[in-house]
Amino acid sequence: MKIIDEKGRLFGLINLVDLLVILLVVFAIVFGIKRFVLKPDESAMMKDAKITFELAGVREASVDALNIGDLLYWADRFVELGKISEINKKPYEEALELDGEWVNKPVPGKFTVNFTIDAKVKDDGTIYWLAGEQIRLGIKYMIKTKFINMESHVVGFDVLD
Repeated sequence: MKIIDEKGRLFGLINLVDLLVILLVVFAIVFGIKRFVLKPDESAMMKDAKITFELAGVREASVDALNIGDLLYWADRFVELGKISEINKKPYEEALELDGEWVNKPVPGKFTVNFTIDAKVKDDGTIYWLAGEQIRLGIKYMIKTKFINMESHVVGFDVLD
């Protein structure tokens, strides 16, 4: 008995093209079930975290719009990130050249605000996720509270165990 006969059938039972189509359909079904039906338990991946954002060069009115206990959201959608737990402000400084040297001088009426939120992040083993977005140090994010919409950088990220 030949493996492929004169009609192109494998062991005289099924055509090779038909077999490839059947295998492709079976693979697609198995992949679809694995991808969309059998989802991992994400509650085991959730961890408490403290994330610190920095808002630089803002006026006093923007500083006053941030309050401890306010909820923080992504600016483009209504997804809660966490609750503000700590706020620190200091005078905003810019680098200026003075007599051939670079020095930092405060800018009147402007502030740098660091605020920390208590959040839940998902640790999938490769990256941390905060409410559907990857969260990383140094990245600029558009966020908002009930009173202010802002562009700020993540300057601190501590996952609590």
